Amino acid sequence: MTLVVTPINDLMRIVDRAAAITGSYGRTRTRPERIDAMTRAMLAVENVHQELVAFVRFVYRRDGRGRLLHVLPDGQLAPGVWVPWRGGSTLTRTQKDILRRWLHLKAQNRLKPIFVYGLDTRRWYVDLRNYPTAEVALGWLERHRISAGEWLNLLS
Repeated sequence: MTLVVTPINDLMRIVDRAAAITGSYGRTRTRPERIDAMTRAMLAVENVHQELVAFVRFVYRRDGRGRLLHVLPDGQLAPGVWVPWRGGSTLTRTQKDILRRWLHLKAQNRLKPIFVYGLDTRRWYVDLRNYPTAEVALGWLERHRISAGEWLNLLS
């Protein structure tokens, strides 16, 4: 039997029907509803990553004498400093919550995140010992970039 598919719509109908029958899409065997969630997660992850990059550049700004402007000598973020996981950023409440969870998870897994929360002081700190410059911090951020799958796991 020869199957002749002329218009694109027929081809799309065949693909949709195959996905519906098998309950998966493509070679990854991912369900169609998971594909939509992954697409949304990828957009959220990119937004969060851009906020973190901007925050790292902001935090590592120095004055004329080379001192950090927004970080105290012990690494604590100065009072009143904007952080992406608190009010004042472009992230949604859900994105802020997931970002905080992600940072805590990285610390628990001993991946030495740039930003750590001090339970005793209830303050956020910059790990200046491991990340003395913005370039080193941005390198860590790029190596440990949150994935869409990780985002979805933290979302649920």
